[in-house]
Amino acid sequence: MAITIEQDFSDYNPAYNEVNTVASSTNDGQIDFKFIFDLYIDGVAGFTRFKVAPEPQTGNNYGIKGFNNILESYVKSYILKDDTTLTGAFQFMDEGIKKFHVNYGEEYRLTVNDPIVVYPDLTVGNDKFVWNASLKFNEWVEYSFSNYKNNWLTNQFTNTTTLNNVGYSGIISDTATDLEYLEVKTFDSAGGLIDTYQIQNLLSTGITGAKYLSVATAPKNLNNVTSGLVLGSQPIIDTAVSSYTCQILDAGLSGISDLLTFTMKEQCNYPIRRLHFQNELGAFNTFNFDLVSKPSVNIEKKSYKFNPTRIDASGQLNYDKSDRTNINYHIKSTDQIELNSNWITEEQSIWLEELFTSPEIYLEETLIGGKVLTNLIAVSEIQSNTYQIKTTKVDKLFNVNLIITLSNNNYRQRK
Repeated sequence: MAITIEQDFSDYNPAYNEVNTVASSTNDGQIDFKFIFDLYIDGVAGFTRFKVAPEPQTGNNYGIKGFNNILESYVKSYILKDDTTLTGAFQFMDEGIKKFHVNYGEEYRLTVNDPIVVYPDLTVGNDKFVWNASLKFNEWVEYSFSNYKNNWLTNQFTNTTTLNNVGYSGIISDTATDLEYLEVKTFDSAGGLIDTYQIQNLLSTGITGAKYLSVATAPKNLNNVTSGLVLGSQPIIDTAVSSYTCQILDAGLSGISDLLTFTMKEQCNYPIRRLHFQNELGAFNTFNFDLVSKPSVNIEKKSYKFNPTRIDASGQLNYDKSDRTNINYHIKSTDQIELNSNWITEEQSIWLEELFTSPEIYLEETLIGGKVLTNLIAVSEIQSNTYQIKTTKVDKLFNVNLIITLSNNNYRQRK
C-alpha cells in the first residue's frame, strides 16, 4: 500500500481561495476504492474525515480534495476597536491564522463479497497554514507566499493621516522571530530626517499567532506606545512632522519589509472622515475623505388603516381633526453619510476597489471632551454595485465619492 502526495498545499494559503491537494495510490484499481483525507485543525479536537472517489478524467485515478470551504470558517478578521488597550506596537492576529495538516489513507474491498476495509494514516502530511486572505483569481493563479512574507499586507504603501488618526497595518511571516522591531523615521516639510525610533516586538514567538501581527502605524497609536521603545522617546509624531515611514526590522536591525510612507494632512475646511476596511490580504487599510461630507437618514415606514369609533351614546357621529386613521406601527431608520475625497492618484484609484468590495468597514469617529477618544462605528455597506477605476490618461483629475450606510438600525416608538 502506498499513497503519494502528487500536489501538496502551499505552506501558507489564502483561506478564501482554493486550498487543494492531489494524491495517488498503488491500490486505486481495487473494488469500491476511495481515498481518505483526514483533516486536523490546530485547536480543534479530533479530525474530519472525507472519502473521495478517484477522478475519471485523466485515467490516473487521482484523489483530489479541496479544504478552503472548511478552513475559512476557522479564521476571522481582527481589528483593535479600543485604541487605549495597546501599549506596545505589536498585537497578535491569532484568530486570522490557523495551522492544519492532512493525513492520507484509503479504503476498498479485496473481493466483491468482502467488507470495505479502511487503511488510514498511510501518509502523514506536514503542517500547513491558512490566513484570512482572499486573492483575486488571476493573483491566486500566480500565488507564491514569498511575495507576501515579511512584508506589509497591503497593496497601497503611501497614505495620508492626521495627528489624531488611529490605524494598524498587518504583516505575516513564516518565522516569527524575524518580526523583531518596528522602525519609524520622521521627516520635516523639506524632507530632512528629524529622528529615528525603534520599537521592539515584546510578544511571545512560540505560538501560531506570532506569525501574523497587527502593527501600530498611525500617529495616535505610535504616540501611545509605552513599552518596547528602545530608540527615541515620545512623542514620536508631533506637529513638526510632515511625513514618516514605517519598516519592520529583524533581530540584526536589517529592514525586511517595504516602507510604508505616511504624509501628515490635518483638517482644513471640512471634518475628515476616515474609513477602516479589510483588504484582500486580510489586514485593515485606512483612507481619509477630507472634502465635504453630508449625513442623511434613510427611513422605512409601515402603517395600517384604523377606523375610530365615531358614534356616541346619543347616536351622533363625531368627527375631529385630531382623529388618526393611518397609524405608523413600524418606523425604521438607518444613518447614511455621503463622503467625498480630495484628488487621488491612479494608483489609489486601483487600490480603492478593495474598499468597495470589502466585507468589513468601519467609520472612525473621534470625540474630544477632556481627552481624545476614538470609536470605530460599523458600516454595513457602500451604496454602489459598480466601481469605476479611473486613469490619468483618460480621466485626468479625479476623486472618489460614495455613500455609506451605518450598520445598526434605529427604531421609533411602536403603536
